[in-house]
Amino acid sequence: MSVSVFSQQEYYNNGIIASMFKQKQDFSFLKETAEFIVELDYSNAKFDNVFAEHYFAVENLKDTTWESNYKKEMFYKFIKGISINSYLPLGYKFKENSLNADYKIFIKIIRLDRGKNTKTEISIIDINSSETLAQFYAYGSAGAFGSFTNLSGDAMVDLGENVAKFIFQKPKTKK
Repeated sequence: MSVSVFSQQEYYNNGIIASMFKQKQDFSFLKETAEFIVELDYSNAKFDNVFAEHYFAVENLKDTTWESNYKKEMFYKFIKGISINSYLPLGYKFKENSLNADYKIFIKIIRLDRGKNTKTEISIIDINSSETLAQFYAYGSAGAFGSFTNLSGDAMVDLGENVAKFIFQKPKTKK
């Protein structure tokens, strides 16, 4: 199967915007999958234009478990968002580790801005071949008031819901 490359073509789906830039096929191959691994990557993320690594270091001075607690909470917020809606068939599972999963949803956090909105690059990876089957940008938005963790958690729930809508419903190309 050859890779189709879309040059930042925008897709709209129920108000969800994602730029698809690599896809081998539509997402129908995921419909038979019951379990996914989800991985979040903060390695190059920026929080309010500051690298996440620096932000984590400052917060860890106040509480040595802050970074690990934050990352775990964001993982669960994403899972909550992707799981709470009716876009998914019943029985889907999303885990950090699994021997039964065929695919990984790899979420590269790009930025978390002042409004605590999140921009990410999502990759769907075949675990057995390590091949990237699809990549796209997805966004999550949050409210205006609350703590850093609360607002970024809201953005991760929204991101999870947006990803579920995008993957499990056929996207429409912008005209």
